[in-house]
Amino acid sequence: MMSLSNVGTYIYKPLSGERDFRLINLLQGAGDDPISLTISHASLDSNPAYEALSYVWGPQHPAQIVQCNDSYLGIGENLAVALRCLRKPNVPQVLWVDRLAINQENNAERTRQVGLMADIYSSASAVVVWLGPADHFTDTAFGLLDKVYTQVQEIWNSQKISKAARINPEVYATVYPPSEDSRWLAIRSLLTRPWFSRAWTFQEIVLARNAHLYCGAHTRNWQRLEFFLTCLNTFQEGPNIEDGRLKDAGKHVNDILKARQMFLRPETFKTLEKEDFLSLFSLLDSIRARIATDPRDKVFALLNVTCDVKDTDLRADYDKSHAEVYAMTAKWLLRRTKSLAFLSFVEKKDTPDLISWVPDFRYKDIMKILLGPQKPKLSRRSRYSSSLYAGYMLGPSLIRPSHQATC
Repeated sequence: MMSLSNVGTYIYKPLSGERDFRLINLLQGAGDDPISLTISHASLDSNPAYEALSYVWGPQHPAQIVQCNDSYLGIGENLAVALRCLRKPNVPQVLWVDRLAINQENNAERTRQVGLMADIYSSASAVVVWLGPADHFTDTAFGLLDKVYTQVQEIWNSQKISKAARINPEVYATVYPPSEDSRWLAIRSLLTRPWFSRAWTFQEIVLARNAHLYCGAHTRNWQRLEFFLTCLNTFQEGPNIEDGRLKDAGKHVNDILKARQMFLRPETFKTLEKEDFLSLFSLLDSIRARIATDPRDKVFALLNVTCDVKDTDLRADYDKSHAEVYAMTAKWLLRRTKSLAFLSFVEKKDTPDLISWVPDFRYKDIMKILLGPQKPKLSRRSRYSSSLYAGYMLGPSLIRPSHQATC
């Protein structure tokens, strides 16, 4: 174990160019070998080769000490476990890791780097999704993903299905285990890992050109999970179609799949459908239940994947408090949509740290979802007037369309 008294803390050098960022050179090692890495500067404009890590931060204390250049850095346990598992035994590995690549003590730098994250994740050769250590379900879950993927490949090959037709779920005539099969518990365990419920991981995987899942030493291409869930969504098994074999376990990942399809195959969706799902209003609603360590990230984590925020004045700013961020977001929604629909997000506040009319994006009231009307659809065809908030309180019959969307 490295003694903190023997080495100095790593000091970040300022990034000079507007599109400069830092890359992590994870040095080779195995088992309990100390984690060693170096940090260097690069520019996105030079197209460097690297993989981007997507993971759950978790507790940062007590810190795990890693060797960094000629100094040290303290990182959280989750990241330390991931780096030990992901590093190669014989050769270094180039990664982008937010905790290490961004000076977390410099708010101005955090703000600038968050603005680059869309390019960072979409430019990576692959996004490495660290789900955590393996457990007794991992082998079984990955085995079922493999089985479905193999079936689909065999169908494609035997029927000579074109690449264009392969995105059509109707061609996936796959066979799944019966509802009582224990393998469904393994899939449920996989889909309820914390990674799937975090705010930042939505953006990180949606923007990925290619991605790999890691559970301990087990790894699969992300595409296998997509195939499994896409096929499952069209699976029919007589009267058992509503048997709830996964219940709500796939909610978070199904949002990811839909958004990824809209980014990767936009031609397969109608414009209004994309605008409805990827507008900031809709994402704030559908992704609101996700977890973020920093409450400001409930907004900032969505800005790079929305269809209507780009080239506007709504940007990440870590010099602002969460109350200021939520207020500026509410004002932006009002200006952008010309509607008071955002008031439907306002719920009873446990702490008086926000203006009464500002939604608290830290929480989502489950009972409100069950008892209240459906969220408004914000599209060019419909918009909601100030009667929406009253309509929410007094009944959906008061809701009337008024303004046009500008998404």
